[in-house]
Amino acid sequence: MKNVLVTLVIIGVIGLLVFALQGCMEEPNPVGSGVIPPSDLLQLDTATVSSIGSFSMKTVPNTVAPLNILVGKTNEYEAWALIRFSSIPDTLLFVDLVGAEIDLRSVSHFGDSLAPLSFDVHRVLTSWGGDSLNIDTLTAPGFYDPSISSTFQMSTVGDTATISVPLDTTLARAWLNSPLDTANTNFGVLLKPTNTSLVKGFATAFSPTVAHRPQLVARYRRPGSASIDTVRLSTSIATFAATSSVTIPTGDSTRIYLQNGISSHGIVDFTISSLPPRATIHKAVMEITLDPLASRLNSHTRDSVYAFFVDTTGTLTSLFAISEPAVANGQKVYRISITSFVQIWSRSDRPNRIALAGYAESYSLDSFVFYGAQSA
Repeated sequence: MKNVLVTLVIIGVIGLLVFALQGCMEEPNPVGSGVIPPSDLLQLDTATVSSIGSFSMKTVPNTVAPLNILVGKTNEYEAWALIRFSSIPDTLLFVDLVGAEIDLRSVSHFGDSLAPLSFDVHRVLTSWGGDSLNIDTLTAPGFYDPSISSTFQMSTVGDTATISVPLDTTLARAWLNSPLDTANTNFGVLLKPTNTSLVKGFATAFSPTVAHRPQLVARYRRPGSASIDTVRLSTSIATFAATSSVTIPTGDSTRIYLQNGISSHGIVDFTISSLPPRATIHKAVMEITLDPLASRLNSHTRDSVYAFFVDTTGTLTSLFAISEPAVANGQKVYRISITSFVQIWSRSDRPNRIALAGYAESYSLDSFVFYGAQSA
């Protein structure tokens, strides 16, 4: 059968340590243990079960609170970013604004790290959240003002650099006055890429490093004063939406595609009918093998994936596990402890299904491709 070959690709997909409980007695001493029949001892066994099916499916990434926002364009990817600052103090109402910009800390890249980065800044005209955004949402008429508010362009942006994105003073003034000026609601700005070979990742307000979080820098004069003061505001929300020119073959059972940021999940099915009845599951490990030539990873990749338990309705549950990288037979594999998954399967008639997703799905564009159930 063709599925027998899968164990060479998804190597030992589930290794199960099965205790068949035959009986119990007090622990024997070294002399007495030799006369105890094997049937009275705990029997330890291991079973290897291969996947019976796999496929990939398109999903909507949850980018409500990403660690990074992405902006830029390459041959394969395009990412647009959104950012909005809030909690603007009343002390800045109707001051004489001299200039303003947004400081962003670069933390990652996709594509040519030495290529130029450029984007236009547009005023956003409607409210937004990160749970269902995509490029179609951002490009829909009325989402943002098509007039360019300002532009950013830089020949090279390092992965530890801080860039200053200029803001039109009229727009920034409307932000500062928004607590009282209901005619100018602050929905933030859209960063629309105009470059061709680079997507940059910038830290958000959820970055664990406080100094890397975005800042709105405003320079202003108070009425009757000639001196210029500077204020830095750091309360913000940000997100991004990305698209790719690469079509993911969702019906391909020879590969499992996990595309961060856009995104795609992998689905893997098993059957554990070969396990002995009433067996106690001591340990279960799922192992998947990476196709390095098809994957798109770089030095910033969070090299890990999630495995989610899928319930009877096909919904991903809160039960999940995280992979650990390893090497088997000269190939890179990801091992995931799914003991609790298999324990549930063994006690019910639930579907034996697992969903796979990239660890950094909400803030990167990494693409993991694994060998599937029908891989040769």
